[in-house]
Amino acid sequence: MTQQPSAQLANRRRNRLLFVGLTCLDIVYVCRHFPVEDSDQRALDSQWRRGGNASNNCTVFRQLLHWWSSNNRSAAAAAAADTTDYEIEFMGTIGGDHASRFLVDDLLANGILIDNIVRHPDRQCPSSTVIINQSNGSRTIVHFNRNLPDLDGQSMANHITESLDRYLHIHFEGLRNVPNIRQMIAQIRDRDVNHEITVSVELEKVYKPLTELLDNAEDFGKYIDIYFVEKEFAGEILDYTDADQTAVGIASRLHPGALVVCPWGESGAVAYDNRIGQLYRSPVYPPKSGSVVDTLGAGDTFLSGTLFGLLVVGLSVEDAIKMGCQVAGAKCGQWYHKEMSSQGIPKEQGI
Repeated sequence: MTQQPSAQLANRRRNRLLFVGLTCLDIVYVCRHFPVEDSDQRALDSQWRRGGNASNNCTVFRQLLHWWSSNNRSAAAAAAADTTDYEIEFMGTIGGDHASRFLVDDLLANGILIDNIVRHPDRQCPSSTVIINQSNGSRTIVHFNRNLPDLDGQSMANHITESLDRYLHIHFEGLRNVPNIRQMIAQIRDRDVNHEITVSVELEKVYKPLTELLDNAEDFGKYIDIYFVEKEFAGEILDYTDADQTAVGIASRLHPGALVVCPWGESGAVAYDNRIGQLYRSPVYPPKSGSVVDTLGAGDTFLSGTLFGLLVVGLSVEDAIKMGCQVAGAKCGQWYHKEMSSQGIPKEQGI
């Protein structure tokens, strides 16, 4: 993969990446096969995991930093991407129950900063029940949030905007608090007058108001640099039928500097760079073993892998989405993300 110089990397005081969104408790059951309705079977395994897209993004990014620095690289690669001083931060809301304390402990244990997390001591942690089908690695999720609110529009102003000069990149998970997300992004741009921080958003949830983040009205669209648009959102909300159509179609409604990245499951990923009018494609990279074990968090892994390639390693757009697909493929052959942390991304993936 070809590494390109990054002007932002030269400014080492901007060493923090912030992921804004959800952390929740995933209660995971591994079953021999997906249960038939009104049936009974014994699970093969059960775990508590820290979940949520933005929370997972932090975990993967931290592990990629460790993996990159611990593997032998050329002198040129080491100079291009010194990973020793990057900081990864999660920002979201957290409750005060036992499950919430489990999430906080796990974030800290993984070296993820939570300086600006917004606490609600009297609220409960959102949870997801996840069934993993051992026969094919698929995951089925049922999510529940009793009373924990999403971040409000004032959260960024209260906690972040006075210290924006430490941030290299800020990513927003597209949740249901769309007006608040717009407000937080606008606050960043109001203070980041030289556009030194790159901003990305993820459009995954099948929730129509998320299209407001694609809106160019009042110049809002130019505030966002990178759009990650998932297959389900593109198909069910925007009526697109394939990745190429999605990337080109969405890019046509965005500002000239936008980058649109579309992960497309078993078909790999595509990206469209509005700066030069170029479409890029990456194939899927299956696990080296050939067996898909656990797909939970694969999309989050792709997103972090792509951003890591762009922001830290300085890869081209084409190589960055290939890196995202390679890391996601490696993850699908391993349980959860802790295997990635302890064993590293397999060199056989070709990264």
